[in-house]
Amino acid sequence: MRPSYPHLHCEITRWIDDEPQPGIVEAVVVDATDRTWRFVEKVAIVDQTGDAGPTTSYPCPGAIRCEIVDSPSGPGPDAVLLVTTARPDGVEAVDGRTDFLVRASQVTQVAV
Repeated sequence: MRPSYPHLHCEITRWIDDEPQPGIVEAVVVDATDRTWRFVEKVAIVDQTGDAGPTTSYPCPGAIRCEIVDSPSGPGPDAVLLVTTARPDGVEAVDGRTDFLVRASQVTQVAV
């Protein structure tokens, strides 16, 4: 049985290239401080529905598997989470960052 990982919601903003297969896209995440982080990643990593492609109308929703490291603000509707995208898929922003403070509403636990 595969372990279940939370998903950090992102927006796939554009198709970059067909190579390497299955293709490369740009995705963005806006963190809890309203900073925008860009990711350039294989489409299969950020497109959980299989809808993104070279002829897709962008932007479209996406998700990056992540791990919740901490909840520095505690529980509640305005909770902020520290997540890492380094696990399980080794995803990093274009500047190499893998740890992000995000709103709890940006993270979804997905059952497998």
